[in-house]
Amino acid sequence: MGIGQMTIPLYVASLPEGMTFTINDVTKDVPANFWAYFSAPVTGGWPRTIQASEVATAIEKGQRGMKIGEFDLRTDGFGLSSGQGGSFLIKFTIAGRPSAHPEAEIQNIQGTLCIGTSEWGTFSRPDQTNFQWQIAGQSRTFTAKTPTLSYLDDTVIAIAYVPEQKNYLFGVTNEQTFIVKVMQTMVGGILTGHKVLWSTTAGMVASIGGAAFAVVAWGASKIDGI
Repeated sequence: MGIGQMTIPLYVASLPEGMTFTINDVTKDVPANFWAYFSAPVTGGWPRTIQASEVATAIEKGQRGMKIGEFDLRTDGFGLSSGQGGSFLIKFTIAGRPSAHPEAEIQNIQGTLCIGTSEWGTFSRPDQTNFQWQIAGQSRTFTAKTPTLSYLDDTVIAIAYVPEQKNYLFGVTNEQTFIVKVMQTMVGGILTGHKVLWSTTAGMVASIGGAAFAVVAWGASKIDGI
């Protein structure tokens, strides 16, 4: 086994009732002398569809949400390799519309989420883990610092509908205090409030619990810039 390992647990923490999140495929890109492995809590391969009711039940049980699985990355052999390591690519589809908002546009949109790291040292793990997602021609990135332990803090996917702005959003984070805000604010996958979404030079953001959340947003209305 190599020197050190990165394990990234991934959950769906928010999904509107009436909508589904389907994982169509999970692939990995692994350079020579590196190693990558994905483990899921359920078997059966792909596609795998997650229902909003499953997310709600998992949260009621005290979990972060419906678990997609754990993504493991490390060097191979004796850990004498360095450079850019492996990565995972998740292909998914978001479908349906919120039951509470029948006026919303029905979705059947595909996207991707890439999970990778910065470069590995010969005897050290990467400084950070990178999450990059693409939906509706837009791309956003979240970067998480490497913890002392091999497990990265729980990472969540948040999918929500903003009725006041008639837009959907998708974001990823592992900041634990912010995850609590997401779970408290996105009740049933619905995010209410005037001007929740804003367009910035870095990309789209959502104001959640007084904090800015990097997201991709798409839908029927134009989003103002700041």
